Amino acid sequence: MKPQPPPVFATEQAFGLFLVSVAALLPGKWTAIPNPHPDHFRDDRSGQLRREDGLTLDATANSYSARGKIVLSYARPRDGKGEYVAVYAGTGADKVENPSIGCNETKTAEQVARDIERRLLADAECVHALVVEQIAKADDYAARHLAALLTIAQAAGMADVPRQYKSNEPRYVVNVTDPRDKAHDPRRWLADVEVRGPDCIHFTLDAKCGQAAALIAFLRSPAYLNA
Repeated sequence: MKPQPPPVFATEQAFGLFLVSVAALLPGKWTAIPNPHPDHFRDDRSGQLRREDGLTLDATANSYSARGKIVLSYARPRDGKGEYVAVYAGTGADKVENPSIGCNETKTAEQVARDIERRLLADAECVHALVVEQIAKADDYAARHLAALLTIAQAAGMADVPRQYKSNEPRYVVNVTDPRDKAHDPRRWLADVEVRGPDCIHFTLDAKCGQAAALIAFLRSPAYLNA
């Protein structure tokens, strides 16, 4: 196997200083973010370039799959739940991937900045706009979903939404019990209400014949149909 030349950036600090120089040469206001946790078991150097509007580029030098290269790629932000969102370029279109470029790690900071501006920035801005829009939609949906859960929980006599035992995250199933039951006897269970979405509520219940008839009558009443 042909021996590999030593990496240009011998330390994380050296690559971090290089990114500072690149950030100063890009159009707009950028900040270099060196990797705060160097991985001493690998040869690659990593960091980020972040524009004041939040658009962020990952930067890696001499990675295992790209020896002797600097790889720059759009870093997709996460939504309010800490998850990545998928975006598409139109109805029925393929999923949009994060754009990236590679350049020789022997290039100067000015050359790398020009490569970013010429080969990556426009594509990154396009994907970033789609991602930001989708995150806003996802966060709005999550907020309306939680509001629906609170509405159902309060209708069931709860002061707050039900929560997972360990994580304390919202649990989107409300257990409805008989309000006359002060001892929380499971035999007095009336229904489970699963809040699947802001306007998608699923009921699971058992009822006696008379109760079922009363419920059906209510479902057909103006009080329910006009709610």
